[in-house]
Amino acid sequence: MPRGITENDVWTACDALLVSGSRPTIERVRHHLGRGSPNTVGPHLDSWFKGLGTRIADSAAFAEPGGVPDPVHAAASQLWETAQAEAQRDVEQRVAQGMAQAEARAQSSEARAIQAEAALEASALATRRAEEELNRVADALEQALRHEASEKARVDEVRTALAAGHLRIQQLEAELASQSKAAAQQVAAAMERADAADRRVAMELERERSARAKAERAAEGWAARADAVRREAVTATDELQRKLDAAHTRELQLQAQLAAAMADLLLERTLRQDAQGAAQAQEANARAARDQTDALHETLERLTAMLAASPSSPPKPAVRRKRSALKAS
Repeated sequence: MPRGITENDVWTACDALLVSGSRPTIERVRHHLGRGSPNTVGPHLDSWFKGLGTRIADSAAFAEPGGVPDPVHAAASQLWETAQAEAQRDVEQRVAQGMAQAEARAQSSEARAIQAEAALEASALATRRAEEELNRVADALEQALRHEASEKARVDEVRTALAAGHLRIQQLEAELASQSKAAAQQVAAAMERADAADRRVAMELERERSARAKAERAAEGWAARADAVRREAVTATDELQRKLDAAHTRELQLQAQLAAAMADLLLERTLRQDAQGAAQAQEANARAARDQTDALHETLERLTAMLAASPSSPPKPAVRRKRSALKAS
């Protein structure tokens, strides 16, 4: 295994090159030795040049051997002087190169320092901008969170309002059903009272006919009783009319409540249709009540006509008053 290049090997090669009249360089030393890397030869070559001045000052280092002929001595002296001059030039060149390199490195270091300062300022500016952007993003995020919380609160309010609206609709539907049932019951009761009045009138008419066959005085009593019955019928008719008016007023109130409920049911079309159906049913019931009242009026008209056609009927002015009362009712 070949051994490594030593400082003595490089120095010996440099001396040999110098003696042969060549300036020692890394490539020449490597060529002279036949081996060695530039990284190994270079430092040893530098140390040889550094020690060259001391060796030149030491006359014993390069003292000529005794018994050397004059031509050889002259050639050696010339080679030595040439080597000294070349070594001096090489040292000066190396010093100049070192100074130039040092100055270049100083300028490069200064430029790098300026660049680093500029980069530091740019980094500081970028940092400030990043902090400002971060603060802006944080503010926007906080605002978005507040907006989201506000929107959530509004959604909760809308949901609560919708739930209350649904509850109100159910209550209105229950009230409407109850009121419709009550109105139907009131109409039925009014019709029953009207039928009872009709039956009473018929019974009185029958008794009146029987009384006429017995005596004139009984006929006068019958007339008096008939007047009382007619007054009772008028009273019953007036009462029925008041009930019908009350039912109509209640119907209007129900319609107003239904309109309010329909205003609340804009978002619930199906429930609105159900409420409209209920209102239409209520109106049908009212129309049926009015039809029944008209039928009662027609019955009373027929009774009045029967009384007018009876041979022993009361005086005609009383009949006209009854008709006027019926028309007014």
